[in-house]
Amino acid sequence: MKLQTLTEDIIKLLDSLNDDKNYSMSLSFISSYNNWKENKEKVYPLFINDAIIVNKESDPVLITEFIIRSLNDKGLLKTNWLFKDHLINSMDPQILTVTVAIKIEI
Repeated sequence: MKLQTLTEDIIKLLDSLNDDKNYSMSLSFISSYNNWKENKEKVYPLFINDAIIVNKESDPVLITEFIIRSLNDKGLLKTNWLFKDHLINSMDPQILTVTVAIKIEI
C-alpha cells in the first residue's frame, strides 16, 4: 500500500475480506519500494508492530492512525529535509501487509 493513499488502500483491503472471518494482519515498512523491488535479497522490510486483528467491520481510519503512529514512534517518517530535500520527491515508501484468516474463540 502506498503511504500517500494508505486509508484508501486499507478500505479496499477490508472490503475484499469475507464477512464472517477475522484476519491477522502484519505490517512492514519499506522506505523505497523501487530499491526493494530491485534488491529483495539485500533490502529487508522493517516490521511496524505485532500483527493486529481485523475484519470487514474494522475502522480503516483507526488502522491508518495506528500505522502512522507506529512509523512515527520508530522515527521512520523523519527526514533531514534541509540537507536532503532533493530526495523527498524520489521517496516511494510502501506498507506491505500479510493478511491471514484466523479463528478466534472467546
